[in-house]
Amino acid sequence: MARKINNNNCVELINQFLEEKDFFKEYDNDEIQKIKNNVKMTLYKQNFITLKELNMENSDDFVNFFYVKNGQEIESLISEIRNQNNINDKDQFNFYYIVIIVENYKMKLEVEKWKQEIRRLIKKEFECKSVTRVIYQIIQDVQNVSKEFDVRIDSRLSSITVPFDNNVQNLNSKSISSKVSSYVFTANLYDIANMYNYIGDVLFDQNVRYKLKDSFDVEKNILSTLSNSPEDFWYLNNGVTMIVSSKDNIDLFNPNKVVLSFNKFGNISIINGAQTISTAANYFFDNSKLKDELDYAKKNAKVLLRVMYVNDPNTDCKNDLNKISVSLNRQKPISVEDIAYTNERIFEINQLYKDNRDQYHFYISKRGEETIKKYAYSIPTLLRNYVAYYQQKPGDARSKSSKNIIDSVLNDELKYEIDEVEFNKRFKPINFVVGLGSLYDKFSNSHQYNIENKNTILKNGKYYFLSLVMYALILKDTIPLDGNHYDFSDFKYTNDSHSDNIDEIIEVYVDVINEYCQNTGLDSNDFKNQKLYIDIKNYEENKRLFDKINEFFS
Repeated sequence: MARKINNNNCVELINQFLEEKDFFKEYDNDEIQKIKNNVKMTLYKQNFITLKELNMENSDDFVNFFYVKNGQEIESLISEIRNQNNINDKDQFNFYYIVIIVENYKMKLEVEKWKQEIRRLIKKEFECKSVTRVIYQIIQDVQNVSKEFDVRIDSRLSSITVPFDNNVQNLNSKSISSKVSSYVFTANLYDIANMYNYIGDVLFDQNVRYKLKDSFDVEKNILSTLSNSPEDFWYLNNGVTMIVSSKDNIDLFNPNKVVLSFNKFGNISIINGAQTISTAANYFFDNSKLKDELDYAKKNAKVLLRVMYVNDPNTDCKNDLNKISVSLNRQKPISVEDIAYTNERIFEINQLYKDNRDQYHFYISKRGEETIKKYAYSIPTLLRNYVAYYQQKPGDARSKSSKNIIDSVLNDELKYEIDEVEFNKRFKPINFVVGLGSLYDKFSNSHQYNIENKNTILKNGKYYFLSLVMYALILKDTIPLDGNHYDFSDFKYTNDSHSDNIDEIIEVYVDVINEYCQNTGLDSNDFKNQKLYIDIKNYEENKRLFDKINEFFS
């Protein structure tokens, strides 16, 4: 699956960032091209770039881009930020982005340590009272150039070769063993971590998940072993499995090392061991470690490495590789969400996002994946919002488990290809609905009623609110019914169609449901009861809410 961020041109990374954050929405194509040319000119000067310098003074946000090559550059970066203190009309900005582009993961770790210092500096020096949030973004400028990685192994003679079997191939063409072969080595852990240093998260593209939040002390134990007894690492770790696109990418000429050739994105991918490699990289590239300790660990920490390759590059092995990745990752807790990511519908939606960067398409991310994409959602987030507005079942969206939601929607309902037509029917409102939900969360987290009943409604009513707003817009714009569901192909509202003033509608919404509960004797906490929602839609007082929604979106 292609990811636009994977390139060797930091100008394109900057352009992508601006596009993802929707900074181009006020400009026509000619103006956008001028802005991009200005970005190139300013970057060439090795200087910071701001939206003001790009003639985008009307933006609600402020952006600085820096390309950082070494740890000493923080002083010049801080100096540049301080020099902005004389910018006029500072109070117009809402968000302040610091976007730092680095060449490798080692530098990314170094720059991450600057985060709090720079954020404090901005708040102090920039003196921008309207800035609601300082966003610190680090982007690794992955180099899409040919590179050979030397991975030391104990001995080529002691490695294991698992070739495909011609007999198996003839008897059962569906067998994985007829399509995929493998080498097994005892390999140097640092050398594999060094691949991650240069390639970044692209190295995990064919894994069913990225690095995960550590809930089982896995990272802690890995770091402890590397610090205290790296020679024991091989015994205490499940190992790493890597897929290469062709046997030509593996050079076994030297008996003490395997040379892996990286020449395009996706031709080397770790499908099991992302947590191991990312944690090891955090250890090996931490410049606060003692040199003697690091040198000892670099030499002595070893890991079981399986390198698999597809026998025939013309054979479609996507499902086989997904099956291998899912199976291997079961050695550690794997969620239904991880398995769902291999579903064809997810791939099709992400492919549409790649082909149509607009205000309606979106990207579905793996667990643990870091992304700068503006419209990027986890599978549960996507499907819960889908159930709320498309199926008009807010009770299910709120209370059903992720497994049940995924089974009922992704596995049972979305059985056929999601092309552009099908996407527009079902998913066109997603960015709007998620944005609406974010405003609801913001209001509910900062607002409290004196009446406890209302607080209960506010706390538990998000998906009911989304369903009611969408239902009101369906009635307002006479969105047609297609079978049992509405057809959103002509849905025209965008993420900019609502604002923070949505709290007025939320106030009316809470009042309407509170009155309904009082008049019917129902418990306001009973939001799992679907009948409650259906009754509210028909309740005469609900006209007040619909009128308010129609007034807001007129």
